[in-house]
Amino acid sequence: MTSSIDRRRAKISVTVDRGLLRAVDTYVEHHEGLDRSKVIDKALLAWYAARQDEAMLEQYTGTSEGEEAEYAAWTRIRDAAVADMLSRPRDEG
Repeated sequence: MTSSIDRRRAKISVTVDRGLLRAVDTYVEHHEGLDRSKVIDKALLAWYAARQDEAMLEQYTGTSEGEEAEYAAWTRIRDAAVADMLSRPRDEG
C-alpha cells in the first residue's frame, strides 16, 4: 500500500551528468536511509531556498518607480519644512 507521502510526490524523469549521478550513488551507498530521490529532493530544496533568498534581496534592495517618487516627495516636504523653520524670526528669550 502506498503512503500518503508517496502519493503527494510527482514522479519525473531527468537527464543528469554521469559524474554527478556516480557521486549521488556513492553518497547514498554510505548513508543509510537515503536514496537518489531524497538526495535530489534536498538539492532541489536548497536550490529553491536560494531562489527565495534572491527574491527577498531583490525586493528589499530594489526600489520601484513609485517608491522613488514617494522618496522625492518626502524630500521636497522636508526641504520646505526646513526652509520655513529657518525663515521664521527667532524668539529671543
